[in-house]
Amino acid sequence: MHPSRTPRTGRRRHLLSALLLACAAAVAAPAQAADPFQGRNEWNPLDVEIPMLPPYCQVDLRPQQVRGQGTAAFGCGERFNHFCPGLVALNRAMSPLLPVQRRRFFLQEAAGHLRYTRAHWSPQCRLGADVQAAEQKVELVRTLLR
Repeated sequence: MHPSRTPRTGRRRHLLSALLLACAAAVAAPAQAADPFQGRNEWNPLDVEIPMLPPYCQVDLRPQQVRGQGTAAFGCGERFNHFCPGLVALNRAMSPLLPVQRRRFFLQEAAGHLRYTRAHWSPQCRLGADVQAAEQKVELVRTLLR
């Protein structure tokens, strides 16, 4: 054995080579985070999504945890129940952590919920401005995701 090559130095070189190979593979692999919403539809949002919603949606989607008035208190009718899941889907569509294709899927879901909401709400609904703002946000996000 050559004096400069001890078994210890050989192991170090092998370990260093393996480490460099692992780093190169990590850099070469496409960086995609796991989808945190996998298996969770907009009707059953994650707990971290709830604070991003208006208080009435927080009540509707987490009635055991959040006290207050839900959408029913605003005279919108029972079919207005699609509005809050629509906002959940819209928030997901705006997440820069998701791939564009997944964001487009959530945007499509949000748009569908908002169309249903607009088609079935009660004329006495006092949340019309909120629906209109959400619809405008859908159009903005649609433009950004083209």
